[in-house]
Amino acid sequence: LVGAGLLIQSLRNIGEVDIGVRSEGVLTALVALSHPAPPAGSDTDAQRRDASTYNASRLQPLVARLRALPGVESVTITDALPMANVNNTTSSVLLAGHDLPTEGPDMPSARWRFVDAAHFPTLGIPLLRGRLLDDTETRPGDEPASILVNETFVRRYLGDAEPIGQTVGNVLGEPLKTIVGVVGNSRAFGREADVPPEVYLPLASAYISQFYLALRVNGDPASFAEPLRRAVQSFDPHLPLLQVRTLDEVTAGGAELRNFNLQLMVVFACIALGLAALGLYAVISYSVAQRHHEFGIRMALGADARRVLLQVMGQGMTMVAGGLLLGIGGALLLGRALSSQLYGVGDADPGVIASVVVVLAVVALFACVLPAHRAARTAPMVALRDG
Repeated sequence: LVGAGLLIQSLRNIGEVDIGVRSEGVLTALVALSHPAPPAGSDTDAQRRDASTYNASRLQPLVARLRALPGVESVTITDALPMANVNNTTSSVLLAGHDLPTEGPDMPSARWRFVDAAHFPTLGIPLLRGRLLDDTETRPGDEPASILVNETFVRRYLGDAEPIGQTVGNVLGEPLKTIVGVVGNSRAFGREADVPPEVYLPLASAYISQFYLALRVNGDPASFAEPLRRAVQSFDPHLPLLQVRTLDEVTAGGAELRNFNLQLMVVFACIALGLAALGLYAVISYSVAQRHHEFGIRMALGADARRVLLQVMGQGMTMVAGGLLLGIGGALLLGRALSSQLYGVGDADPGVIASVVVVLAVVALFACVLPAHRAARTAPMVALRDG
């Protein structure tokens, strides 16, 4: 029961983890850019080498159309969504003026993300300090000078130092960049995974082929799926629109499997509790039946029903107390074996152990009541005659 309790509490803790976004009212989709058809007589290979063909600025007219849709509050483009398990590139970073390694495996590193000005308001990620990025800060082909970092980056690398105005080097091998804002943590790889340090760069500097769209809307976001498809179709009939889902669906992060496991643990715990109660009742009932003649003699010699009742229940609960002590020892060993599977709860959590002990004691008490009551109602002459 303690093992089931620890696992149940772990699953509940995982389900209550703050993922750092407001997922309600947001529709998402994935779009994949392709090279535009080269004009007649152009150097196709040269155009393929032109990174701007994969720049997010190509999608700005589409963003303008989507923002004009009735009921759409804001639209953002990004290279990854929270809880989407998109493996962004991680690079080492340099922080001047801080006692941190500048080379080797212990050198500070961070995941980098590309976002536009509407990213954080659309997804509901809070700005903690400073300001957000502005789309006008960079144009396609320019090197961004301003970046945002997340809360983990500040806590791990900057400590109590003021982050705004700090310079960060070696981000993607580019020149020094200045931190202009700090945003809240958002989880990318599930509720159980730690949030790594993250650096956010302006979207205009991104040269990748796949982007995520996110629309914050008034009403049911699923109802905007068809208007989104029509807008993309009218913008570019050949632009693939994939994975059209609400952000609630994206951030569910295995919620169905987690809920199934939670229900399974509850069922197993109830079965274990039922078996424990049945076993106690059977053992105590058998003990009372074996002592039927003894109880008759005691009653004949003047013992009252109350004394017999207390004696049977006392003997039953003494046996239960011994079982609980042995069970706690076994539960501590089991907790250690389960420690790698637990989240947000210790392998010897006193609350879980105490709850199980109380529940088992109450169940055992009720399992003792009926046999004890039967013994207390033993008629002396019947018991002596049966003996």
